[in-house]
Amino acid sequence: MVRSLVAFVGAFFVYSQSVQRLTRLLLISLFALVLLPSPTAAADFQTGETITPVQTGQTLDDDLYVAGQTVTISGTVNGDVIAAGSKVIITGTVTGSVWAAGSDVTISGTVNNSVRAAGSNVTVTGKVDRDVLAAGSNVNIASGSTVGRDVVTGGNDVTINGSVGRNVKVGGQNVTIGGPVAGSVNATVQSLKLAAGAKIGGTINYNSPKELSKDPAAQVIGAVTFNKVSEQKGGGESFPSRLAGQFYWFLASVLLMLGILLYARRAAVKASDLILKRPLAAGLTGLGFLILTPLVMFVFLILIVGIPLSLITLLGYILVIYSAKIFVSLTIGHAVLRQKQDKFWFTFGTGILGLALFYILATLPFVGMLVTFLTVIFGAGAQLLLFREVYETNKKKYGV
Repeated sequence: MVRSLVAFVGAFFVYSQSVQRLTRLLLISLFALVLLPSPTAAADFQTGETITPVQTGQTLDDDLYVAGQTVTISGTVNGDVIAAGSKVIITGTVTGSVWAAGSDVTISGTVNNSVRAAGSNVTVTGKVDRDVLAAGSNVNIASGSTVGRDVVTGGNDVTINGSVGRNVKVGGQNVTIGGPVAGSVNATVQSLKLAAGAKIGGTINYNSPKELSKDPAAQVIGAVTFNKVSEQKGGGESFPSRLAGQFYWFLASVLLMLGILLYARRAAVKASDLILKRPLAAGLTGLGFLILTPLVMFVFLILIVGIPLSLITLLGYILVIYSAKIFVSLTIGHAVLRQKQDKFWFTFGTGILGLALFYILATLPFVGMLVTFLTVIFGAGAQLLLFREVYETNKKKYGV
């Protein structure tokens, strides 16, 4: 009994070191959220140095995962790019897809596949052969840019002056279209404007409190369908608008994940692997944690001497639930890329990929609630299974 207690205390001590670090990181992340109402504040919390991983004239024949204060890619990357930073600037050529998150994201080069970007300001001035999925306060598909297929975007101010090869799906406050769109436009907006250069090859179907503003020189080949709605409140937001609203939470999660990987990358990878190797155990353990922990806190509250324990349990409960998405995101990224996470930047890159997929899915009606619930139970379960493994290791160490 005594040795089991010693083993448990040892396991708790090891795990608590990570918890203490994660608690600090969680507080930093929440503090960052409070100070992220403007692009400048967002930039202040993007740590790192200026990085130019692929310079002009250089070629990288591999996928690129990079994070820093300012990330600039001016050469050629024969693969995918996953980048995070205060500023992400791509002036070169990427033969794969681009996943980018930052205060300012600028794509002025050539991307042979798709671009998926989130930022306070997202600007595309170059060429994207396939799709652009962008969310931010200000999204600008600038004049002279070309998108080979669809544009799916949401933000406060959205401007599409470039050429779009297929359809536009947009949600936001103020949306202006001033370039050619070969297909149709589907929009949920507060105001929609067709500028002089707009030429819509298909139809326009839009939901708005008021009719669109159309320049006499703008052209629409198909029918225009106006669905009048009241001013949007709370739950009336469109999918792209909700996606844009998730941006700051995404940045805070990237910050938390970066800290977790810097402090305890091996433990994080091991926890994420448990979700793949023992999904049933992780799910059931997480579900039990989600249901039983509030009951334990209630019992502690009834006992006057147990109030401090209740507060400690509450802190741990919040921490485990909030950080659950980090471990699930690592699992998702690993499952998608199907490669061993043996290097820091690769692990970080796969985590960003997983986080992006999580936040996109979490904004979907109905589906988002299910995704969030499953993420919490599997992520929490993985953390508790990891704690149990540490406990079992200590039992063997002390000869129990």
